[in-house]
Amino acid sequence: MTQESLKALFTLDPQTSAFSPAGHNLAPDEAVERAGVLESEGKKVQIIDQPSRHRPLTFKRCKACTTAAENLSHKRPADPVEQENGGEQGTS
Repeated sequence: MTQESLKALFTLDPQTSAFSPAGHNLAPDEAVERAGVLESEGKKVQIIDQPSRHRPLTFKRCKACTTAAENLSHKRPADPVEQENGGEQGTS
């Protein structure tokens, strides 16, 4: 697996409207599988590209994941899926 293919996974807390880490150093297939499980539990999920391998073994204590979650929380669109699709598109 190349470093470029790594993914990090985040869930949205509906009460605080903040993302929190839910996984890191994941292969793309593994990230999608874990996201599906979390979504089936009613959670909103965001998968992002991870530019390099995160060193901490647990994502809960990973500073890079915490920072990425804070960044996602600050630029969160109305629906997290819209961000992956390039945001809302205006109609003419």
